[in-house]
Amino acid sequence: MRIAIPIPCPRRKEPIYLSVFSPNSWIPIAISADDNFYDIGTGTQNGEKESEEALDLGNGILYLPSSYINGDIIPLSDPIIVSDNNIYSLHPDTLHKETVILNRKYPLNKRIIRFARDMVGGIFEGANHADFSDAEEIYKITETPKSQMQKVYISTGKKYRYIRYRKPKGIFSIAEFSLYQSNGKPLLFHPISCEAIRKDNNMGNVFDEKILTYYQINGGVDMWIGGDLNGGVNIDAIGFAPRNDDNSIVPTDIYELFYWDEQWNSLGVKKPDGDSAVYRNVPQKALLWLRNLTKGREERPFTYENGRQIWW
Repeated sequence: MRIAIPIPCPRRKEPIYLSVFSPNSWIPIAISADDNFYDIGTGTQNGEKESEEALDLGNGILYLPSSYINGDIIPLSDPIIVSDNNIYSLHPDTLHKETVILNRKYPLNKRIIRFARDMVGGIFEGANHADFSDAEEIYKITETPKSQMQKVYISTGKKYRYIRYRKPKGIFSIAEFSLYQSNGKPLLFHPISCEAIRKDNNMGNVFDEKILTYYQINGGVDMWIGGDLNGGVNIDAIGFAPRNDDNSIVPTDIYELFYWDEQWNSLGVKKPDGDSAVYRNVPQKALLWLRNLTKGREERPFTYENGRQIWW
């Protein structure tokens, strides 16, 4: 939907712009000479209770009223959220602080969730015969896994030479497969697979330690990949990742959190606490932005509401 809105800025000689967020800078997309904007997008999807794009998207569009002088964006007021039936400002409450627990730097797209759901029904098996005639089920994926690298800890206490991930039927899709010993270090193994996958040059994507590469076949029966440990070994954990966008928190990456108050102000650089980045003493009601300083380009601002990241 598109509406007309007044902008609560002091009267100025130069035009006023509405700018939208970009990791590089705010980008002006609309201009007004009389402090009123007409036919402005609200981001609201009529007749839909929940966005079909991604989870936890806010209701409305984030704009920054601004001047645009010599290529520079000059803020004129707090950022505003414009929806069909409301316009409100985002101003940080620096007198009241909170702890925020952040799981992503970009909204979780429903397409990414569907990729993870493709692993439901998949089974991890251990064996000591190369043909898996003595295969034992170690773990079965019964619910949609997280869209990131994760570990399944093994409690059987048995030694296995071969470990595999098998999908009895349906879409076979996996981004990463790894094995770990009790000290948390990766176990070395020789990659193995069923014949159909072995002939495919893309098989190596599952073992390349690159979260954005993956292997997928859209139909098959008893497709599998795994590892040969060249002898019986106690496995402490199996690591795996569904096909994903690598926008979840990565324990080994470095992050920086910002809040907006006339400019982006840093709340500190840190490594995450496991799969979450925890920041304390964050101003309430603030517009926030989490940057991954290690890698990646997809980032989007958010507010923190009732323990959740709401994306704008």
